[in-house]
Amino acid sequence: MGSSSIKVFVSILLEGIYLAIIGFFVGWLLSHLGMQIFSGYLTESYKYDFSGWIFVQEEIYIFMGAIVIGILAALFPAYKAYATDISKTLSK
Repeated sequence: MGSSSIKVFVSILLEGIYLAIIGFFVGWLLSHLGMQIFSGYLTESYKYDFSGWIFVQEEIYIFMGAIVIGILAALFPAYKAYATDISKTLSK
């Protein structure tokens, strides 16, 4: 109620980016942890050494994709908040 439309737009956009970053790191950690947990079972079954702590460079592309998706997901609500006339909304 005291911020400009641009501030509201940027804050909603930043919230989408923050959620995308948190979501990526939680998913990344859980997937590597899960692979490490199951690596013992997979090693016995396939006679191949698996590890959950191997990190590949392509994970950076997944991170960038998560950021882009976070921005795209936040654009519509940010625009709707930007276009809302607070004085008209509060007078109703």
